[in-house]
Amino acid sequence: MHIDSLKSAIVKLVSTQNLSFKLIESQEFIDLMKLCNPAVEKLMFKADTLAENIMQMFWESKAKLVVMFRSVKKVCLTCDLWTSPNSKPILGITCHWINEKNEEKEILLDALEMRESHSGKNIAESVYNTLCDFEIQNKLFCITADNASSNLTMAQELAKKISNFCESKHLLGCCGHVINLAAQAGLKAIGSVAGVEYKEFDSPAEKFRDMEEDGWGTQESDLNDDEDLDPKPVIDRVRLTVKSIRASPQKRIKFEETVRIALPELFSAKAHMSAPRPQCNVPIIAPTRTLSARIAKYISSSPVISIHV
Repeated sequence: MHIDSLKSAIVKLVSTQNLSFKLIESQEFIDLMKLCNPAVEKLMFKADTLAENIMQMFWESKAKLVVMFRSVKKVCLTCDLWTSPNSKPILGITCHWINEKNEEKEILLDALEMRESHSGKNIAESVYNTLCDFEIQNKLFCITADNASSNLTMAQELAKKISNFCESKHLLGCCGHVINLAAQAGLKAIGSVAGVEYKEFDSPAEKFRDMEEDGWGTQESDLNDDEDLDPKPVIDRVRLTVKSIRASPQKRIKFEETVRIALPELFSAKAHMSAPRPQCNVPIIAPTRTLSARIAKYISSSPVISIHV
């Protein structure tokens, strides 16, 4: 086994899987490598050496991309700003192009920590510097971003630096973000309920009796007259109820007991023997994913950018 081959394999493993550099110094990892080849123990190296090799691979990969981009006529970018799990503001820049075989290609060019103000001018400067790093500033065709006003300013600033780029023609809105805004606006129109008060009951039977005493679902106005019905709390009540039930096995059991009391016909002896137990698997409403999720995917998969030192 050659040490360079071993280093290259470990570098790819650690960088693409976002593993700790200290992993290679752990006895468990060394034992695993020895199990594959006992002679490998003499070839193992420290975390500092791993960091140096990762940076070396980064620069080598970046140089290869620069050469590759020389044969590409036009490139498109997607960019987005979001806060990482360790509370750092990150600007992700993804490049898309079509190669000589008419195949769609994409790669994460950079993931920059935006320490300064997130103004359109600062974003434009970061994007332009990344384009220059890969020597594709004159090949930019369009940029897809969300509808933040800073992105329009970014496009205007880039138009000043790149002669063939026009903010009115080459800045595109993110379809996923538009759908996200539309979905949230629709939910807001239906309404959300904050601070809804729920009564606590000692047992499902007590809860059902309370519902009966209130005449829930029995009055004619409950069933037929929706003129004065306020639909605002409906979605949030269902969502919060399902979320609460799914979070606890005990609550699932209580929920099933409540259904047994309210709708005993669903739990006849025959049905109970032949059908599986009812499960509360109603999906929870969540915002749609936007560019951030897509860029995060590339951060974890790209051999060029998945580097943490």
